[in-house]
Amino acid sequence: MGKVVFSDSWEQYFNSFGLRSFGDFYNYQDALHVNRNKRRNVQRFTLENSQGKKSFYIKRFHNPHLKDVLAAAINFGWGTTQGRVEWKNARCLLKKGFGTYVPVCYGESGQSNSFIVTIELDAVCLQKYVIEKWRGLSRDEQDKIIIAAADMIKRIHNFNISLPDLFIWHFFVQPNSIEGEIKLSVIDLHRMRTSAKSRASKIKELATFYWSMSDEYFDAGHKKLLVSTYAGTKDISSLMKTVLKHEEHLHKKRILRHHYLPKRFADASSRKS
Repeated sequence: MGKVVFSDSWEQYFNSFGLRSFGDFYNYQDALHVNRNKRRNVQRFTLENSQGKKSFYIKRFHNPHLKDVLAAAINFGWGTTQGRVEWKNARCLLKKGFGTYVPVCYGESGQSNSFIVTIELDAVCLQKYVIEKWRGLSRDEQDKIIIAAADMIKRIHNFNISLPDLFIWHFFVQPNSIEGEIKLSVIDLHRMRTSAKSRASKIKELATFYWSMSDEYFDAGHKKLLVSTYAGTKDISSLMKTVLKHEEHLHKKRILRHHYLPKRFADASSRKS
């Protein structure tokens, strides 16, 4: 059977479109495919009524990794589904003042199948923005974005929050904020942990973002600025050594240029499921 939990008045809104039960959401297919693997998939869909259009993302989980099941159990108790994990984590970040997607409902059927629905962010993937706009920005504008990212990572870590998948493509930027205060959001929260005090893990996450900064767009000065801003000091020799060690490890596991291929940012409308 399954269940669905709604935020605020969203239950009435979705009910008006015939979306009530777990199955209604989990099997909904009038949507555009965004991303998919054998354990989860993401789709974008738009609903319209007399008050206008609203766009959402639905992320479905199926048969999650054992490590994700154990992480959910450690953080929230045994039996917590991946959809509920992401729901709780998004609400945690929003409560602490961080930008992320706003969850409107989640659903679960047993521990293997779950989903979360979020409102589409009024922002652009930071990696996509870099690919399309970076070379047209002044050095000061580029540095502002890097400083904002480093500050956000540091503030997240100051709350002892861990985001193991802290890649540049999981950050979003509001383009109209470039001339003022940079506004960033972070997504992909199902592996987020709270009460994560390990300094080694925090440095590893900083190195994850560092690694995801392609040399095609970011030079040594950009990367040094990221680390020095995070550290709050210019003396970063020891920290940089550790960051570079983690970066080397990531280079052995993954091929960065594959994450910068144009097809990653093809119009979702060309990938309807």
